[in-house]
Amino acid sequence: MTALALVVSESGRTFTFTGSDFEPGDLVSAMIYSNPIALGQQTADSSGVVVFTWTAPTDFSGHHQIVMTGVSGQVSAWFDVPVGPSATTATTAQGVTAPTGGTTAAGWRGLLLVSAGLFGAGLLAGWRSRRRTR
Repeated sequence: MTALALVVSESGRTFTFTGSDFEPGDLVSAMIYSNPIALGQQTADSSGVVVFTWTAPTDFSGHHQIVMTGVSGQVSAWFDVPVGPSATTATTAQGVTAPTGGTTAAGWRGLLLVSAGLFGAGLLAGWRSRRRTR
């Protein structure tokens, strides 16, 4: 089974949540937590992609979670709503929860991305250390 994926992007106070790898035609619902906000349901397109758009109210801020659920499984991602307008950003999360109620597991792509970042940070630290000793 392919891991479901979820990308969160924002422009100001408008957020776009894009889920992928759902089954084509899957009816997917989306909820924002910590204050439960139902974003409704969308049907995954022929590529298994579903998109939800939401504009945060001006009095809504903090760290929140978007959860998409369909017959194909469930995927979630954490995102921050700034106190004021913000620049455009994107956050990616990968994972799948079995429709029967399993646990969320990071996809191999997420693990690879974290590993590459840690490796790069180690190289940079080593380069800076050598540069100082010369």
